Amino acid sequence: VCSGGNSEHLADSDIDCNGDCFGDAIVDSCGECSGGNSEHVADSDQDVCGVCFGNNIEASGDVDGDGLSITDIVLMVYHVIDATYSFDSCGLIVGDMNSDSIVNVLDVIVGVETILYGDLAARTADLSKEAPSSLALLQSSNSLGYTADKQGLIGFELVLSHEPDFSIVLNKESFIGDYNTSGNETKIIIVMENGSELFTTTGKFEIMEMTIGTLAGELFNVTVNLIP
Repeated sequence: VCSGGNSEHLADSDIDCNGDCFGDAIVDSCGECSGGNSEHVADSDQDVCGVCFGNNIEASGDVDGDGLSITDIVLMVYHVIDATYSFDSCGLIVGDMNSDSIVNVLDVIVGVETILYGDLAARTADLSKEAPSSLALLQSSNSLGYTADKQGLIGFELVLSHEPDFSIVLNKESFIGDYNTSGNETKIIIVMENGSELFTTTGKFEIMEMTIGTLAGELFNVTVNLIP
């Protein structure tokens, strides 16, 4: 193509980033020559969160980007119980370990199982069969316990309503447990195995919301028994 001088054409302006005349290759969002004859797919170097050359992996639970660990579990718990720690869109993609479009206690259970026992892919079916399938909450005026039809890892996500002078002590034998109180409401997450008592309190409480689950998923066969 005649270029320069009075031609009004810039020399080599018809060459794409792959060096092909009249080619279709372009520089993608990560600065890589892509498309055309480049043999590179545009933006294929972005991770699931759109970060170029990032290491975010969907449903991995590795929300802090340095490998799945107890730190990630703690961050998930904070996300659930305290709105000031809510995940951004990337955290939601990575932290949603059971791929149900929400990060809650069910993802915490999967994370704890993975940390304790390693890759779950080959064991999920067997673990699901062995997991508890029914549960009874035992609520007194100052405590909450439970019984299940089988032993196994169970996660509890609860919202309690109570008076302002309410206080709570979680069972120290849980794998992980934390809570956040705001006014007359307390949000709790507890994950434990083969336990019986979840927490004790200094005041009466009412269970307003609950999500209880195992590695097999959310438990729906749950009853609440009031103990005098």
